[in-house]
Amino acid sequence: MRGRVQRFAASIALLASTLLAACAAGTATPEIALRDDNFRPYREYTAGRQIVRAYPNTLATELVARVDRKTGATTTLISADFAYWGRHMRKYESARDVRAEALPFEKISRHRSCEHGDCLYHETFTVEIPEGELRRAPPAGYQLKIFARRGDEAMITVPHGDIERLLTAIDKPT
Repeated sequence: MRGRVQRFAASIALLASTLLAACAAGTATPEIALRDDNFRPYREYTAGRQIVRAYPNTLATELVARVDRKTGATTTLISADFAYWGRHMRKYESARDVRAEALPFEKISRHRSCEHGDCLYHETFTVEIPEGELRRAPPAGYQLKIFARRGDEAMITVPHGDIERLLTAIDKPT
């Protein structure tokens, strides 16, 4: 019982920290961060966390570019954390762009914490977006929709400002 209470408290803390980040995220435009870990085969640029939805179901996304150290090839993707309350796990498993074309989807993790019949679910995944599609994104931003096996889909819009800042950072000579 004590372990369940601790997991539930940790889940509440995760949700609260995400909500606090949502409040802070709206105040300034984040800078592009570079994660240059020599133990990884790529350099990773991130545009900062964006809160797509807030309480009680929180969806936070981050635009990421990974530049291969050997070839210089770039992979662009959205990293997403989705925390939601419910009676069952939705199991997000696919994504599509505005032309209904499938985008590569990778499930990272799924967790649940239940107490008194209600459960807090947390799913983490990435969706790869072709770099060319980001470069051609309209001023309204790049839109995609993620789909769940059991439950609601969610629309994600990558802000055009994030796209421009990220592409400028990866286009700079190193």
